[in-house]
Amino acid sequence: GTAPDPIIYIQGSPGTFANIKIPALAGLPNRVIHRAELIVEQLYDITDSTLKPPDYMYLDAADPTITSNYKFRTIPYDVSFNSAGGLNLVDFGSVPVRTIDPLGRPTRSWKFNISRYVQNVLTGTQKLYDLRLSAPFSINEKYGIPPGQDITTGIIVNPSIVKGRVRLSGNTGPLDLNPRRIRLRLVYSKL
Repeated sequence: GTAPDPIIYIQGSPGTFANIKIPALAGLPNRVIHRAELIVEQLYDITDSTLKPPDYMYLDAADPTITSNYKFRTIPYDVSFNSAGGLNLVDFGSVPVRTIDPLGRPTRSWKFNISRYVQNVLTGTQKLYDLRLSAPFSINEKYGIPPGQDITTGIIVNPSIVKGRVRLSGNTGPLDLNPRRIRLRLVYSKL
């Protein structure tokens, strides 16, 4: 929906996704970004031991200027291909880290590194996009640095289809005091 959600449900392909908007980023003055990470944390559920989270989560950007059928693009500057032709999903943050919730129960968290993208948004060389969080088996989307030339590429993200589901802490807005809410963490220096 359009209202902020305190809980986000993500299922593996052909499952669900979450739209993420960070409007305050547009009003932030230019700074030197040392680290920008979107932190997403699992909410514990008793069924987690039976119904496991997906092997990988994926974050991409909705680009309204794309005229083809694939309306999403990789996160500019931060998602890239390595010399073997694979994506840098580990460095990007798609692989979960095992964590413990405040009650001592096992959970997972994801920290998506979007530092270079955020730096380019703040310098005005890159547009601020709405983001999409999902756990796809594979996707077709645009790869490139706008406004330059794009290629449409097929990306395999998870090793199997329909595997994995997870409940995540959402965010209900600026007054949300949940310390485990989805959030953008910025480490920066003023110019």
